[in-house]
Amino acid sequence: MRSPHQTASLRRWPALDAVGIASLLAGAVGTVVSVRVALQTGSLWWLIAAAPWAVALARCAVTDAATQRVPTGTVRAAGVVVLVALTSVAIALADYNPLVLGLIGSAAAFGILALGWRYADVGRGDVRMAALGGLGLGTATARGLTIGVIAFALIAGAHAAVTYVRTRDRKARVPLGPALAVGFFAAATL
Repeated sequence: MRSPHQTASLRRWPALDAVGIASLLAGAVGTVVSVRVALQTGSLWWLIAAAPWAVALARCAVTDAATQRVPTGTVRAAGVVVLVALTSVAIALADYNPLVLGLIGSAAAFGILALGWRYADVGRGDVRMAALGGLGLGTATARGLTIGVIAFALIAGAHAAVTYVRTRDRKARVPLGPALAVGFFAAATL
């Protein structure tokens, strides 16, 4: 006879398999995004920073969609890797614009979502994910940033509407990770 804990654990395996498959697909999307970002800069050296940034954002989005939790360890590790890679490539190419703009983007995204955390019940994981996402905005254009904000708003709004229709609870938690990732990807690539 299985204990209730073992039964609950067995029921979660199909969801974990789906998350694993979705993570692989998201990683592939992240890789394509990172190549596009590197091509925009005119040097494939930026791929060293863009690849871990995009893949980590995609992984965080999938995990948040499945579990309503942004994996803190992934965000922190990716943040360190991306920051070191951005700094190294900037020094090697003597092109500091993507690094400086990425740091400004990170601070801005963190600040905006920190206000949401304080006043609008945004999760702390979403705030951390925003800080990571902002690091990849060093090559973003004004058009890309505008489209990214619009994409984020549309996806988050649609997700909130679907959640409300399902639960009829205005206070139900909505994972922002997928909307954040799409918004950052759009901002960085368009």
